[in-house]
Amino acid sequence: MQQNVSEKDNPPAVRMIALDLDGTALLSDHAHISRRLRRTLQRAVARGIRVVPVTGRIYSVLPKDVTSVPGIEYAVTSYGAVIYALKERRTLFSACIPRQDAEWILRLARRESCYVEAWSRGRIFVPDDQFRRIETLPFSPLHSDVLRKIGTAAGGSADFWAKHGETVEKINFPLLPPAQKATMLGKLAQCPRLFFVPMQSGFEIVRAGATKADGLANFCRLLQQKGVSIGMRNILAIGDSEGDAEMIRKAGIGVAMGNASRTLKKLADAVTLDNERDGAAAAIERYALSGCA
Repeated sequence: MQQNVSEKDNPPAVRMIALDLDGTALLSDHAHISRRLRRTLQRAVARGIRVVPVTGRIYSVLPKDVTSVPGIEYAVTSYGAVIYALKERRTLFSACIPRQDAEWILRLARRESCYVEAWSRGRIFVPDDQFRRIETLPFSPLHSDVLRKIGTAAGGSADFWAKHGETVEKINFPLLPPAQKATMLGKLAQCPRLFFVPMQSGFEIVRAGATKADGLANFCRLLQQKGVSIGMRNILAIGDSEGDAEMIRKAGIGVAMGNASRTLKKLADAVTLDNERDGAAAAIERYALSGCA
């Protein structure tokens, strides 16, 4: 494992593990974790370390192989827009896209003929005309599977905004050609209330202040209200993508997966193995369970 954690002044005691899912905790099937990682997470929980999935996914498609690990009680979802209590099945905190901004984004998407999704309350809402041809669109196998599970026709505009106007957690543009991606980003970047997460074939949008790092900070504040004092410096954050950059940078120890981008690896305190070689488990064992953190 490549590392420079020792260069930090007084490396902190790890009291929380912030774990990205796809490309990090999950194997390449996007559904399961390895036996070693399961055992490692159970050891962490037994030591009183909180394990928190932190993911761009919406809470309704969190993999059971993760949520079934005893002691995992909360998740930060839609990047940092929602903090969700798994056992209680309820939202503890949300930072949704302001309604006027969400409406503006979807109007712009229609003008520019872009496929677009609004993620809200455990569903993915797609404009009716696009939803009718959804099976013909070139999504990744993972995204196709998610849409089959929770994809929903948005219905009439007035009806959609009446029901979901205040609860849009994330807006996704997953199918943008490079030129159209640049055009849309150029127009949307005019709004300072938005945060953009780049993807290979598009980008996702959350509210400014709803990054994964923000979600973790808000979760720490919720714990503080319950008398549990954990700060960002007590967090071991592990991830692989651009959406993980802020939490990797702000956590006490930030670890990039071996399959992460070069940019994320440079930002991280350490680089572990890839997700198919138990990189997340190795990082947790090294920095949270070995007594060296």
